This record gives sequence, structure tokens and C-alpha cells, in this order.
Amino acid sequence: MKRLLSLLLYLMLVLAASAALAVPIEYCKYGSEDSPCSFGWWIDTQAMTHTYACFNHVEDKEDVNSHVIVTPEAACTPDEGGVCSVCHWDYITEGPEYSEAEAYLLELFFYMMETGESAIDMGYEGNSLSVSLSEAALTEADALGFPLPEYLLVPSEYALSLEGSGSYPYTGEAIEPAVLTQPGEYGPAPILHNNGFLFISDIAYENNVNPGTATASVTFDLAADEIIMSKTLSVTFTITGEGGSTGGGESGGEGETEPEPEYCKYGSESSPCNIVWSRDKDEKTHSRVCTNHVEDKEDMYSYVLVSGPDACTLDENDECTVCGGSYGESGGGESGGEEEELIGGVSYDLFYEVYNYLLECGYDPIVMTIEDGKLLVSLNERFYPHYDERGASRGLAMPESMYVETEYSIVMESASYPYDGEAVEPAAYIDRSEYGPGEMLEAGSALTIGGFQYANNNAPGTAQISADFKAASFGGYTTKTLSASFTITEPIPVPEWPLPNAKTLFLPAELTEVAYEAFAGVDAEVIVVPASCETVAYDAFAHCPNLQSVIFYGGDTEVNYAAFDGCGMITIFAPENSAVHQYALDMGYQYAPLSE
Repeated sequence: MKRLLSLLLYLMLVLAASAALAVPIEYCKYGSEDSPCSFGWWIDTQAMTHTYACFNHVEDKEDVNSHVIVTPEAACTPDEGGVCSVCHWDYITEGPEYSEAEAYLLELFFYMMETGESAIDMGYEGNSLSVSLSEAALTEADALGFPLPEYLLVPSEYALSLEGSGSYPYTGEAIEPAVLTQPGEYGPAPILHNNGFLFISDIAYENNVNPGTATASVTFDLAADEIIMSKTLSVTFTITGEGGSTGGGESGGEGETEPEPEYCKYGSESSPCNIVWSRDKDEKTHSRVCTNHVEDKEDMYSYVLVSGPDACTLDENDECTVCGGSYGESGGGESGGEEEELIGGVSYDLFYEVYNYLLECGYDPIVMTIEDGKLLVSLNERFYPHYDERGASRGLAMPESMYVETEYSIVMESASYPYDGEAVEPAAYIDRSEYGPGEMLEAGSALTIGGFQYANNNAPGTAQISADFKAASFGGYTTKTLSASFTITEPIPVPEWPLPNAKTLFLPAELTEVAYEAFAGVDAEVIVVPASCETVAYDAFAHCPNLQSVIFYGGDTEVNYAAFDGCGMITIFAPENSAVHQYALDMGYQYAPLSE
């Protein structure tokens, strides 16, 4: 059977991430710069052949499982270890049976979603949750000829239970007795979970510090582009004895803290909080901060302090019993120490753990678009639930500042430059907005920015400046080019020197200031300002009808913006890169360098 693996061959697509081996095809026949391709290997494990294919443009538009062949089908060439040297499929350790079953299940999952039906049922029985294939999915699998093995046809059973009797004495500290039993390899849930479609939260507790009834719960979300189905398992238990709201217990010891607040001061049931630990390793203190409500609305990184700072309470391993921070000789890299320090509210290591996971699963972690002369960089929407799920046990959640796009733009000193006979390459820089994932992506070299390139910059007219943004993507790299335009003006006609036959007004050699309206309305074509002049006042040369040129021998002269009001277009001669030169540019006057 040739059609052994579907559009969603995730196990094979994991291996295809290394398929940046130079396949000399940039696009399939449906692809373009505005509609890039997601390439991967289509492998027939029985015939031991492979072909390179595009999975997001399909040959048959009515069949989302169709794919566009990019290279001819070729025989795999396994080495002595059973690994094909081209597509990297391992014919020994991977084996076809499980991979084909996984591919069939994932294809069925997405096919059913396209038809508007669910391939999965999630049902309760007591404190157990079963995840199984729906009757509609089984019927469809038969119709499609998908040979699903027996271990996928049984339900995946999850159970939330309590260690002990269900009644626990008050100790002044949080009591966490719940245990989640998982199904091993049976049923469809493990495959869905491993491929990022079934999210299982960590066990969450409520009211588990003081005497009374407490609750433990685990949430199961079935999701693709959005949540399809959500179920929560819960168990209750009892805390016996007497206690206070401070959680101080009998000892009132230093390490005992108040129960963790549910909300910061801006939070509510309709606006929940992402509360995480923030640590000062030098002072060995910890605080709780909310990363999705900020104190200063102009600064999205000004997190709201919920509690602390409090001194960390260290055990025999130099690890804090409250926040989990480690202060041992290694600096705490493995258990809540340095590797989990917040960088703009985001863990570098966790960020790239999720980033690489998405690449392995066949997704592009980075989304780049160009709008209105700006490059917008954001994360794939799958990034956020994976980050939050993996970070929950470490007190990490994605802050709001990462949900916005990072904007990149090209900034030049001016929009217009005179032509001087040579290629015009104005100085420029890349401006990056404060929020979004841009800084983190650049820090890990997941997003790189090339040098400036220029086009049409050798003659008067409209020229371009551009820079390439390159992001790692599934099967290779994605490149977007950010461009900006500037104008090259005709060369400024420089009058002969000295200016012949012109009515020239030479100001006194020792003059230090040209006062208000001092020479307003004079009938001069050229005015010469000595190097001694320090300031030129408002309307000093206003409304001079024939004025063509003004020569400043001193480049540091401070000239009022309205000094030449009503004079029309004039040419200002001054030393290059001087204050007067900049004045001419700012005011839009023609400028010519002052000859020696």
C-alpha cells in the first residue's frame, strides 16, 4: 500500500527537520514568497522509497491529505544502522508498524475535524477520564481503509486519586496528596499528547493550606488551532484540625508563608493572573509577581508585586523549600535557579525547548509578515499553550508582552539625499519595538538580520534600502526582506566661486549677531556671513525677494528657523557636517559645501 503515511506524518517530519540537506527547490508549483511551502519527506516504509513533498499546498483541493510532489520518488539507501542517508528514516529502531498507526490516527483526527465531527470522545466515570476514538471515527477509518491496531481501539484511561485516606491533619503548609495515573501506551491519548494536540495540566489545588475541604484538579484540553474539547478531573479531600489564615502552624517558623494569593490587585475571575516566582539570587530572596498585569501601563515589563520579597528558606541541599530556587555550588541551574531567571518574564531555556519541539513536529515557530513598510514578527499560536504547560511545574507562564508582534523598521537620517556622482548609501539602522518575541529570538540566533543592501542608488530618482530577516523554519529557513525607499535628488547647482556679477552683501568682518529684521527686505542676491557671527535672529533676512545664496564662513552659527522667512528657495553654503549644514537640511534649503 503506497499511501502509508499522511499529510501529518509527524514522526517522519521530526526527522525531516534535518532535511535542510540541500534540496534545490525553493517552492512547489503552488508556492510563492507570499505563500511559502512546508516541505517534508513522504516515505513508503514498505517499498522503502521516499520523495520530497509540500504539505501545506495540496494537489487535490478537495482532499486536504493530498500533497504536492517536489522530487521524484527514489529508493531509500539505509546504511549499516538502517538509517536512510537521504530522508534519515530509521528502518530498524523506528519500525513501520507504530509509525503507520500514528500517521493514520493523526490523519483521521484532522480529516474528521475538516468534516465538522470529532474523532475523539472524552468521558467521565467516577474520578476517571477515558479518551477514545469516537464511533464516527471508527466508521470513517473503515471507509478509508485505515488498519488501526488494537491498542489504539481501547480507551486511554486517566485517574485522579489521593494518597492516603483522603483526610489529612493541618500542618500549616500546603497539602498536595493527589496523584494522576496515566494510560501508558494504550489508546489514542499518548499519540495526541506527544504530538501537541492533547494538553494535560499539572495538578492544581484550591484551599489546601487551612482546615476544611480542599480540591485537586487536572484539566485535559483537546486542541488544534483552537480548543476542541475540555474536561476536568477533580477530587476533594479534608484537612482536619485548627489553623489560622496566616498558615503559621504551631511553630510560626520563618519558612512558613501566607497562602498564595489567587489574584493580584488588578486580577479578577474574568481577568486571571499569571503568578510566577521572581528571585534575587544575590540576596537569596523570592517574590511572587503577576506577569500579565503590569503596574505601569506604559511599561509592559513592570510586573505587579503580589508578595515578598521574602528570605528563601534553604534545606540541606541549599534549595529553597518555598520557591524551589537553588543556591548550591552550581548556582542552581537544575532546580529553579539561574536557568529559570526571568528575562522579560520568559525563561530562555524553556522558550527554546518549545521552539525546537515545534520545529520537530513540523511547525514554523516564527511568523513573519510585512505590512506598511514594517516587518511584524510573532510566535506560532501553538507556542503559548506548550510554553505554559511545560512551565506550570516551574511557576512559569507566558507574559502578555510576548503575545504582541515585534515591529521592525528601517530608519534613515533623511528621506532625500543629493546626487554627487557616486552611489548613495545613506546611514541607517534597524529599529525594533519593545515588546513581542523579537529580542528573545535574536538572542538565540533564531532570527538573524543581514546587512543593508541598496538598489537604484546610482542616479537621481527613487532608491531602495533593504535588509534580509532569516528565521529557522521547518525544513530550512524562511527569509523576509524589509525595504524602505529614499529619494536621490538632482545635483545642487553650485555657483562659480566667487559669485560673478551678483549683488552681494558682505556683513562686517567682526559681526557677532544679526538682530531681528536687521536686513529684512534687502535687494541682494548673495549674503556673506563672517565666521565671527554667533547668532542670526528671527526674520533677520526676511522677505529678500532676490536672495539666492547665503554663505556662512562659520559652521557653528546658530540660525533661527525663521531667519529667511519669505525668501523662497535659497542655497546655503557652509562647512560640511556643521551646525549650519544641519540647519539647511532641517529647513529643506538647498545645501552646497563651502569651497576653500
